[in-house]
Amino acid sequence: MLLARRLSRDRTLPIKLYSRDFYLIFNTCTSSLFCIMGVIVLPSNLRVGLQTLLFFGACLAVFVHQLRTQTPFLRLDYAGFTVGYSKSEQYQVPWPQVEGFKVVRQQGMKRVGWRYQPAYRREVQGTHEHDIDEMLPAAYGVNPRELAKLMNELNRCYRMTAEYLNPP
Repeated sequence: MLLARRLSRDRTLPIKLYSRDFYLIFNTCTSSLFCIMGVIVLPSNLRVGLQTLLFFGACLAVFVHQLRTQTPFLRLDYAGFTVGYSKSEQYQVPWPQVEGFKVVRQQGMKRVGWRYQPAYRREVQGTHEHDIDEMLPAAYGVNPRELAKLMNELNRCYRMTAEYLNPP
């Protein structure tokens, strides 16, 4: 519902969604607290304060770096959707190549998977488990059922436009 409200409010594509890993955020906050504790302990016990500050400061730097660079994103636009982790690690799937999206359960988590059109399936090295070819790496903070519904709607709306503009 949240994504549909955002789309109806903005009425613009592209939409870019990010996934925030709970454990990464939790570890960042915990390291920050321990760094503050190290600063508080520093005047009374220099050695313990410095060790705490150095260790948890290094952990904090690693977690902040991971939050900035290793956050998966999903970009939905008129041409298709793009999945990636950074500008160098991304791939785009045009709407005409996709047959449909559906929610699948893998390792106890619900995710959105898709099936390619028959003309494009031979290029894909998927496992065809759950009758899908590929899956999104995350839910991007959105209900997977709602995300699959939105992506099916965008696929239905823009598949013909993309086929018309870029014939096979």
